[in-house]
Amino acid sequence: MEKWRSTDDLEVSSTACSTSGDFEREGLQDRSKPRKLWPLPCLRLGFEVILVLVLVGVVGSQGAASRKSTGSLAYGPTMPRRPVILGNTAGFGPDIEYHNHEMLWNTTEMNHIHHNWAGLFPKGRGYVHTDPSDDFQIVHPPFSMDNVLEKGDHHDGYIMAVFHQLHCLSIITTALGTSQAEWKAMDDFTVEHRAHCVEYLRQSIICNADTTLEGETGSWTTSTGWGQTHSCVDYEALLDWANDRSIWDLDAKLLPESFSFKAAAAENGSNYGG
Repeated sequence: MEKWRSTDDLEVSSTACSTSGDFEREGLQDRSKPRKLWPLPCLRLGFEVILVLVLVGVVGSQGAASRKSTGSLAYGPTMPRRPVILGNTAGFGPDIEYHNHEMLWNTTEMNHIHHNWAGLFPKGRGYVHTDPSDDFQIVHPPFSMDNVLEKGDHHDGYIMAVFHQLHCLSIITTALGTSQAEWKAMDDFTVEHRAHCVEYLRQSIICNADTTLEGETGSWTTSTGWGQTHSCVDYEALLDWANDRSIWDLDAKLLPESFSFKAAAAENGSNYGG
């Protein structure tokens, strides 16, 4: 068996980090000799390994924080979700009729359907206030509105986008029977409002892109969209939240026909309109 020399540590490479070194020969170890100390190259290697692990941990945590700040960013309350089958009214407000073929040519029927749509809205028609305890990000200041329901009143608040979108779809629906000549004769504000709604809905649909994969659902459906199961916001929970935060109660009245965020904001000196 070879004797251990005091210079052996100087001959160990940076990858040879066995604590037994030359004491091991063919599986045997001489325990009568002093145990070798860790060589300096091994200490350096260990330090580098620890440093790499720390860097990996830091980068990983930053990546997770970045994903949280960009992928999970919320600008409004997060609602519970549940599976809902499209093609019936269950899960989408009160179980009443929201469309039929006759509404396209019968004004009385259209008014009846339009009245039913009122049940889709909370008591404040989607106008809400926030709370300091809210866990979502608020980007813009609230609308500041004066003389809305009666002279001298003042309201600060936001409108939830889902109810803005339903409002737009509602007024487009009621205008389905409008002829091109009638559109041409309308005032600029009304035409601009309807045109805005078309583009607003287009962008909203894309923004909230539903990636549900639709497939064969059976012969009972009259459209490929019906019978498909989607992951949907729990609408009852949404209405409950909006009712609790309503800035006014419109159960017994409606906003004036002439109401607009732009007009109310301009009167109050605000730069924010809807």
